[in-house]
Amino acid sequence: MLKKVNYVLLMLVFLVPMFISPFSVNASGKTLKDLQNELLKKQRELEEINKDKTLTEDKINKIKQNITSIDNEVKTIEKTMIDIRNEIIKLNENIVDKNIEVRELMKFFQLSTGENMYLEYAFGATSMTDFIYRLAIVEQLTKHNDQLITDMNNMIVSQENKSKELAAHQEKIVIKRKELFDEQFKLGDRIKSLNDDVVSISEEISSALKTIKNYENLGCRPNDILADCIKVNQDVSFSRPTLRGLVTCGWTCYLYGKIYYHNAIDIGGITGENIYPTANGTVVDTGYYYDGGNYVIIVHNINGKPYTSRYMHMAKIFVNTNQKVSRDTPIGTVGNTGAASTGAHLHFDIAEGAYPQDFVRYGYSAYKVDPAVLIKFPPENWAYRTRYSNQWYWNL
Repeated sequence: MLKKVNYVLLMLVFLVPMFISPFSVNASGKTLKDLQNELLKKQRELEEINKDKTLTEDKINKIKQNITSIDNEVKTIEKTMIDIRNEIIKLNENIVDKNIEVRELMKFFQLSTGENMYLEYAFGATSMTDFIYRLAIVEQLTKHNDQLITDMNNMIVSQENKSKELAAHQEKIVIKRKELFDEQFKLGDRIKSLNDDVVSISEEISSALKTIKNYENLGCRPNDILADCIKVNQDVSFSRPTLRGLVTCGWTCYLYGKIYYHNAIDIGGITGENIYPTANGTVVDTGYYYDGGNYVIIVHNINGKPYTSRYMHMAKIFVNTNQKVSRDTPIGTVGNTGAASTGAHLHFDIAEGAYPQDFVRYGYSAYKVDPAVLIKFPPENWAYRTRYSNQWYWNL
């Protein structure tokens, strides 16, 4: 995933018209045409990432095919080894049967070579010649059976060796399958990273298109200096964004038994109550985040220094992009919108720098500043009842 620090290199790509001369130096010389050219560069970067993603997906599909092939081979080996075991069992049974047959023949052979000549009658021979002939047949059958037993034992050895070879091969391809799975997981992580990059850059491109459109709507021409297209009303300080509120979570707070770095202040309020800008400024973005719900972003010029404030989970939004607002202009109402909201409250944060001139997207911790450092807020779980007094209360 693209490192946040790398976005700093892109900070000048997505300017929203918002500056007056005290802090327009960051945009000095930057024109609308420059933004359009850098937008094309980001679009080409997105194309390259998508190509990389496609190639990576192709590799994953090939790995999946190889894994499937190995799985099929393993199944074939397992079936072959079962057949070999069954064949060995059958050969051993045949050997037992042949051994019994040989013992019976040997018994006959031994008896018939003894001194008791009356055995010729016991075996049904009609003459001595017939008796000798029968003995020769018995001897030949015994040798034949011995050879069969030897052959079957050799076959058992051969099948056992084949089974060992198959087992060794199976072990190798199982190891290969694990290696393929490991590679697949790594490529899967890469796909996730590339998807994150696609989302991030797509959002940047969307923001850039919106920014360029804003400048064009203000009459900014391709070769105009961006800082000359619009100015931000200067102010001297900040104030609280609601007439009353309960601080439910500060810069850090406990969540599920652990310290949660919130990098903002949550102000519990009543749905429908007005939200105000923390200072005079210009609205640079409004919209809806999945987690944050309805939001407004305002850029400020405090004694020549740029700041940006953000207001989230709003029920309603009253202002538009590029609208100049004073600290007494209602910009919306307290709400409970967005997946991350668990009740009516305002998520309020401040960053140093002008969005999105000094940072591509709002919210990077490198720029965030604790609102309680700039504005007098009560401690967590305490409330205020005006935008300016220093009196704290137990409730609203």
